[in-house]
Amino acid sequence: MQSQEIAGQLFRHATSIGGNIIEGHGHHSGREYIHYLPIAQSSANEADHWLHTAKGLKIGSSEHIKMITGPISETRKMRSATIKTLWKKQDRISLREDSIPNSPIPYPFEE
Repeated sequence: MQSQEIAGQLFRHATSIGGNIIEGHGHHSGREYIHYLPIAQSSANEADHWLHTAKGLKIGSSEHIKMITGPISETRKMRSATIKTLWKKQDRISLREDSIPNSPIPYPFEE
């Protein structure tokens, strides 16, 4: 497997993480957010896989890979906690992700 293929896979999955979080958040419904967060989690798992593949094939330095896998692991923990909190509250009709304590609201746009 060539490094360009791995880089392409890594880029697709890494950018999909944020894309799915934003898409779920954009629906303004906790139920939709619950749907998209596990998809983002899967993308993080796949990005992690490609990073470990790159490390195994000695593509890129171990230091750079560690710099990337650390934040992926931390954000995975945050997404897991948010998913669990939302699942517990999913029966509430007015569930919104911004009503959940410590729920990450992605990209607060300010002008």
